[in-house]
Amino acid sequence: MGLAGSRHPTRLLPTRRQILQRCQPRGTASPLRKEKEMIGNESWRISIENSADFIKKNIGVGTVQAVFEKYGATSPDDLSPAYYSEVFSELYAIEADLRD
Repeated sequence: MGLAGSRHPTRLLPTRRQILQRCQPRGTASPLRKEKEMIGNESWRISIENSADFIKKNIGVGTVQAVFEKYGATSPDDLSPAYYSEVFSELYAIEADLRD
């Protein structure tokens, strides 16, 4: 009997996720999760930089510096990724007010 008449479904190759999950030791973060976090952090950083640039052009550097200093940084370069969402929220709120 050929493949078309077979009663068993054709086995598919494992996905990248399945292969990585099988290879990683228990209790460690998955490589896919780390990859997503890196992409997520890069997106936060780009958003922070874009909002900061908009604010600098419209009202000056002082406001942006004050937000970074609140989180122990002077620029996105030395800002801890743990604070990316908070810093972006503050900068975006200022940007939104300026756009209104």
